[in-house]
Amino acid sequence: MISGGSLAELGKLADKQTTDRILCLPVLDVEPNPNQVRKEFRDIDQLADSIQQTGLQQPILVSAKKQNGKYTIVNGERRWRAHVALKKETIKAIVSAAPGEAKRIEMELVENIQRDNLTPQEIGNSLAKLVSLGFKHHEVAKIIGKNRVYVVKHLKLNENPTLVKKFAERGVSDAETLADLVKIHRESPALAEQLLQSTDTDVLKREHVRTKLKQAKSTKVNRKASVVGKGITKKPASPKEMPQVRVIVADADVRYDAVLDLRQLSSREGFVRVRRENTKHSFEVSCDCVAVVGVSHQASAI
Repeated sequence: MISGGSLAELGKLADKQTTDRILCLPVLDVEPNPNQVRKEFRDIDQLADSIQQTGLQQPILVSAKKQNGKYTIVNGERRWRAHVALKKETIKAIVSAAPGEAKRIEMELVENIQRDNLTPQEIGNSLAKLVSLGFKHHEVAKIIGKNRVYVVKHLKLNENPTLVKKFAERGVSDAETLADLVKIHRESPALAEQLLQSTDTDVLKREHVRTKLKQAKSTKVNRKASVVGKGITKKPASPKEMPQVRVIVADADVRYDAVLDLRQLSSREGFVRVRRENTKHSFEVSCDCVAVVGVSHQASAI
């Protein structure tokens, strides 16, 4: 199991490397990790300007050289991209034994969350990777120094990444609001689409989205209380509206007319409940004793 701690404590992992292991590697001999958590790299030009003026303050961390002669970045891809933008020939790097997959993801999360915030969707993706490695939600929370609610709401975004991306493009950057929008889509895709297409920016604010989520849940509850048939929602049928299934019951030497009690079905397999003429209470009889003689959709006097 990964030993966890606060973000500040975990962020010191790269800094604990000794200075005598710092090398100047050719920039072209360094390559990004194809499994990098981050997909978008912002403000590279600003970082490049800073490096140009003051130099690289912290070496990047790379794994040992592979058979193809390349070093894979463990931490510091933004710094490496800034060097590429500056067309620098070398970059300071600490060569480390390649960490395990869980440790690598952990280190990436710490560096990115501390220094350059990931988008909520990127955080959700990376947390999902930790979960896929066998960590419980509370263990993931401990690793990154957050609470379990933080973990759960970001993982929620993985349920509908396409929808999350669309709302993120509309300017929604709050993970809690994005998670609520995912819930709205689950309850009412039409409502989610309506919010997405709205030109009113206020509809995507946190409080308004919460209100819409409550409405969507309320609508779903009311819909469950009705009987749904071919695209039409109806209230449960009243006794007079229910069809009357007329039967003949032949039990031993007794033979009589009756109707099936459709409001109170039998609880025993092979039995049905019937009502005789001029009675209000039904009783169970064996299906072997019953023969259907007709069905009427009008109220019966029986």
